[in-house]
Amino acid sequence: MSILLVVLVVGVVWFVSRPTVPTIKSAAPLTEFHQAIERGRPIFIMFTKAGCRVCIDMYPVVQTLKDEFQGRVAMIVADIGDNEGWELAKKFDFNAVPHFIMIGREGEQAYTGQTTIEQLRVMIGAALAWVP
Repeated sequence: MSILLVVLVVGVVWFVSRPTVPTIKSAAPLTEFHQAIERGRPIFIMFTKAGCRVCIDMYPVVQTLKDEFQGRVAMIVADIGDNEGWELAKKFDFNAVPHFIMIGREGEQAYTGQTTIEQLRVMIGAALAWVP
């Protein structure tokens, strides 16, 4: 009986503290993507999936970048478990999350997996610094 109680308590604690996708996730990633293209803005996309531990670890990094580059780069966080996120993901070739894509005038750069804020800043900075 006491083992069952311990298992129940551990289960409840896990359920209450389980990782969730924070508000950083874009509400309409496909729409935001098309709007950014129409406006000619550089686009940074993080593809994620609910329950992905590495993705969850990267959310604060992406939120910092979102705040830092606000107004200069369209920052999209797309959950591939959602319809719009999946439709956007089908436009790109990758097979793991988190997956980061930076689209600028010079083309596309991509990185998959856990990374540092410095590496992502370099990726974004290169797209912003490009001069034709």
